[in-house]
Amino acid sequence: MIGRCVLSLLLLTSEWIAARADVPECTVIEATKMSSTELASQHPRRFRGLLTYHEPAHRMAFLQDETGAIYLQIKNAQPVASGDFVEVVGIVDPGIDGPNIRGLDERSSPSIRKLGTAPWPQPVEETAARVLAGISGATWTRIEGKVLDVDVVGDRVRLSLEDLPELPVFIPGITRQAFAPGHLMGARVAISGVPAASPVSTQPPIMQRSLLVPSLEHVVMAQADRHARFAASEAKLHDLRWIPEKGGGGLTTRACGVVTWVQPGRGFFLQRGTSSAWIQCTEPVLPRLNERVECAGLPGSYHGAGELRDSIWQPLRALEISPITPFEGQADDMLADENHGRLTAIEGTVAESFQSPAEDMVIVTYGDSSFSARLSRVPSKPGLPTIERGSLVRVTGICLNRPSPGVDLVHGDGRFQIQLRNAEDLATLAEPPYWNATRLTRMIAGLMLVFVLATAWVIALKRRVRQQEIVIREQVSRQAVHDERVRIAREWHDTFEQHFAGLTMQLDATATVLPADTLPRQMLERAAEMADHSRSEARQAIWDLRAPDPTEGSTFLHELEFSLRGLWSEEGIPSLTIEGSGNTALPRRVTAHLLRIAHEAVANAYKHAAASRIVVRWREDVDEFLLTIDDDGRGIPTEEIGNATARGHFGLLGLRERAHKLKAVLCIESPAPSQTCGTLVSLRLSRSSVQVL
Repeated sequence: MIGRCVLSLLLLTSEWIAARADVPECTVIEATKMSSTELASQHPRRFRGLLTYHEPAHRMAFLQDETGAIYLQIKNAQPVASGDFVEVVGIVDPGIDGPNIRGLDERSSPSIRKLGTAPWPQPVEETAARVLAGISGATWTRIEGKVLDVDVVGDRVRLSLEDLPELPVFIPGITRQAFAPGHLMGARVAISGVPAASPVSTQPPIMQRSLLVPSLEHVVMAQADRHARFAASEAKLHDLRWIPEKGGGGLTTRACGVVTWVQPGRGFFLQRGTSSAWIQCTEPVLPRLNERVECAGLPGSYHGAGELRDSIWQPLRALEISPITPFEGQADDMLADENHGRLTAIEGTVAESFQSPAEDMVIVTYGDSSFSARLSRVPSKPGLPTIERGSLVRVTGICLNRPSPGVDLVHGDGRFQIQLRNAEDLATLAEPPYWNATRLTRMIAGLMLVFVLATAWVIALKRRVRQQEIVIREQVSRQAVHDERVRIAREWHDTFEQHFAGLTMQLDATATVLPADTLPRQMLERAAEMADHSRSEARQAIWDLRAPDPTEGSTFLHELEFSLRGLWSEEGIPSLTIEGSGNTALPRRVTAHLLRIAHEAVANAYKHAAASRIVVRWREDVDEFLLTIDDDGRGIPTEEIGNATARGHFGLLGLRERAHKLKAVLCIESPAPSQTCGTLVSLRLSRSSVQVL
């Protein structure tokens, strides 16, 4: 992975250098004449010329400009090909057999960027002996000779010349002997290519000379040899299948007909009348579809089907041949021996279709039988259109009912396939009925899904209605209870509280008549205090009855502010401040005790301590809650804080009792810390205590 990243970085660096204006341009002849000092400097140079050969698999590439040709040390594939006009940036290296161009370091390739295309240069006429001697260098060269042998070596075709077999001729891109240009065997040819040398040994330096040919189009058979082959006797196409598969006739035979299908790099099917044969031909240019041609090659058969091997072809003009009409038959007719390779047409129903990078395929049913129609993918031509299942189609193409060198037969014995020539060979005759099995299945599945969703919705709606009914009943019941509580509170306010107020006034008036510091007066004052406390308790009870129940999920801070503001807003307290933070909703029982504690502390500060400022604070910590009531009043004598029943302080006992029920810690400080007056009432309530209450 790291090596791949480094290589990519080097390529980007090479392209960056290529784009720089300060990289000097250089010609091939200037590179070959560089001094040792210039070579040692290793400065990058820019070259422009024709890429006469490019084979990354064998690290072979050559560049030629108007002054000469030079070898390129390529180590990886680049988006260029033989015949491209390119710009090359690299470093001139002295090399073993002469200067060449390498990358910016020993492990990289020179940067090659395509600029366009250019015609091939005029070749230098040389003999094979001079090429073998290395006299011609790497310049685009043409030699002539007679082909002695054609064989495949790895991913190349090797041609051996009769006059000089020590000089191999290599053509890249052919990996199977069946696709080798066997038609060149025994023919005189003119070959254009690049003379090259590969090191066999470095100590001492021994080089293996060869001629590298970019493609078959640069190997041209002599016209005399072509004419001689077309002068051979003609054979009928249906007679070829009777020739044995091995050995064949041994003599060149000529056949004529109409081209019905072409497979690039392999050959084509030829048909005349009702007879057909496979023409194995690897010439760089093959005939067009429906073209009338004559072919010359070695006769034979392949699995009982006629064939011409190692063939050449040319257009046919002198002989009139009727155009081919597709044979229309039944499925059983397609399995007949004489119909293999024949242009046929058959109708059927589409059962399935598939697509792959290599071909498009459609499965067609015909009665109880089925066959496949296939179209090889060609980059410049459209593939098969999407055809719906159940469509009635007409399939036109080459019937294949046995193995053929031109195509891989998928089906075995008793099956056939149709090889389509183009997308138009598959024609739709009738669209399938709209309500087919697939659509019905989808519709039923959709209806079932709708039914399930509707059922689920109805169930959810019923559940929600029941919940709403419960909420409404609870609201009605709560409202009835509230109305009754309001009625009781009103009656209590109009009766008992007024009586308490009158009683307090009477006791105060009576006490003023008696002498001070007498026992009767003290008893009356204490009775007045008790009556006043009872009146406060009554007011609190009335407020509790009138106050609505807390809202579901209401926080205690909200309840605290609502309760204190509602009860003490009209009492004339100069400053009542409620502060705090938190969003905890406490249980109703806990809330009631805390509110009564807050009310009692505020009442004591206002009525008994004459406070002008009262601050109520609520704080929520991780482990506990804290409620504080701070005032600036006269405070409470220290001896009375510990005596809950001291005169005028009956509420202190209630505070302690409620704190005990909450399992909370109550603290009363007077004066408040850091102050000279006032009282601080604080209550600490742990969260664990709230959970168990």
